[in-house]
Order: sequence, then structure tokens, then C-alpha cells
Amino acid sequence: MRSISRLLWIAALAATVFATPARAADKLDSIMKKSDLSNADKALVDQEVQDRASRLASVADESPDEREKVRGRLLETLSISGATDAALNYYADRCAYHLAGLVLSTSRPAGEDAAMILRSVNRPAVAPALVSGLRSPFESVQYHCAAGIKSLRSAIGDDRSLVSSALTALGDIGATTRSEALLQVVYEATDFCGAIQNFAVADLQAKALTKILRARMADLRVGSQDELKDAAGYQAALSAAKTKLTIESKRDLLAVLVDMLEAHARRYGDRETSKDYLPTLRRLVGELERAIQELLRSESTNPPGRTLSGVVKDRPNSSQAKDALRAIDDLRQVIKQEPWNIG
Repeated sequence: MRSISRLLWIAALAATVFATPARAADKLDSIMKKSDLSNADKALVDQEVQDRASRLASVADESPDEREKVRGRLLETLSISGATDAALNYYADRCAYHLAGLVLSTSRPAGEDAAMILRSVNRPAVAPALVSGLRSPFESVQYHCAAGIKSLRSAIGDDRSLVSSALTALGDIGATTRSEALLQVVYEATDFCGAIQNFAVADLQAKALTKILRARMADLRVGSQDELKDAAGYQAALSAAKTKLTIESKRDLLAVLVDMLEAHARRYGDRETSKDYLPTLRRLVGELERAIQELLRSESTNPPGRTLSGVVKDRPNSSQAKDALRAIDDLRQVIKQEPWNIG
């Protein structure tokens, strides 16, 4: 119930980002329509963004309606009809500059407001501020920063230092959060391989995913039974498996994916598992096995003939439950061999 409430709360926050109540003409209207901004134009944009950002910080303790109104002042400029890319890029740059400190505020409302604005700007200039914002102590701020990064993966991926910082922070958040909504967007933001063809530093994605999945595995071992949280993680693992990874990255990721698969096998054989859950379990097992098989084949290793997805049917009898564990045993025998040496 708590996770559902948190999800609704975050969704409500996100919904306010796109509110566009009727307002007076924007002071920057004419400047934003220029293809070439003069120094004077840039000075006016910078001062206006600074004033709006200062106002945003000052209303952190006021009502949600007042905060929304002030957020709107920063966001309305993005929707000016006829605004040019040059002007929008400069405006985004100034938003990043003036909100970078606020997104890390010790005030949760101030951090949330800054993160929601940066996420909505959705231009490469704000990427460093979003990555920095992942270090906020507040999960609601982390959520909006991760969502913004997810939208900007293609742009962030061109900067090796920035993508390294992003994936390190995402790995840390995913390994510690208990929020289902935050974990899902972290998994999605981590999937640079899914957004960028031939992603050059796929090992960083594999490392972040391995860290998150190991932490999730610890939860499953103590009976959390919330495997559905990891569906987006399996997709990100499959994306990484399809790229060029070092054997060390492949081995670490494969080891934790097989552990996760065994957790699903044991859940299948658990008498307390609801029959209604089995279709979901089959889907999760199939997604997970695709990532495992992709990793195996990348090193010319044939997956075992018996698979867990081939075993999971309706409510298992004792024979089917044993077959599920045998499928895991078959897989573990394969990964004990070269080049994996996992066992």
C-alpha cells in the first residue's frame, strides 16, 4: 500500500510540471524568437532566469499552488510560439546554471521544484545539473532527475565523464531505494544501451545494473516477493548483453541474473504462490532468460536445452517444482565452465 501511495504522490508532482495556466505575455517573448542572440539579449535572459530562480527558492515553504505558479514562470518561456533552438538552448543553459545549486537544496520542496523544471526543459544543457541532482537526499528529487536523464540519454552518452557520473549515481540509488516508482525509473535511465546504438561504455551500464540487482537479490533472499519491480532491469540487462562488454562485466552480470532466475524458480515452487501470479512470473522468467541467453551466446556458449520458461506452467505439482530447480542446475553447470567459471 505504501509503494502505491508513493507512486501516486510522485505522479501528482509530475503532473504539475506541465500545467500551463493563462499568464501575461512573457518578458522574453521577442528575444526567444531570435536566431542570433546579442550580448544584451543574453544578459536579459540571464537576469530574468536568475530572478525567477530566486523567486522559486523563496516560495519553497509556501502553498503548493504558489510553488506551481512560480514554476510556471520558468516553464512558460519554453512554450513561446516561434521560439528558436538557439534561444531555447541558451535559456536551458541559464536554467541549468541558476538551478544547479537549488536541486541539491536541503529543502525538499525547493529541490523538487528545481528538479521538475530541469526535467521539463529537456535539453542537453541541463544534463549535468540533472546528474548532480541524483545526489539529492530526497527520493522525489532523485525521481525527477532520473526521469530527466532517461529522456536525455542520447545527449549524455556523448560525454564519457558525465555518463560515468550518471550511471554511478543511478547504481547507488537503485541499490538502496525501497520505492518501486523510483527503482523503475532508475532502471530505465540506466539503459543507455537501449537508447544509443553501439554505446561506447556499456561496461558502465553493466556495472550499475549488477550493483542494483545484487541489492535486489538480497531483498528476495529474505522473502520480499516483489520480483515485478525488476522487469525494467531485465530489459536493461538485455540491452547491455547485446553490446560489447568485457568478459569481467559479462561474468558479474550473468552471475546475478542466474541468481535472480533461481529466485523465480523457488517462487514458482512455493505453495503460497498465487495461481493468478503465474502469468506474470512466466513473463518475468522469459525476459530474464533472454538476457542470460544473450550473454551466453556472446561467448559462443550454448544455453542448456531445459529452460525455466519451458517448465513454468500452471500451478506446479511437486514434479514441476523439481523440474524448475533442475533447469537452474542445468544452467549452473553451463556457467561453471570456461569462459565463465561461475560457481
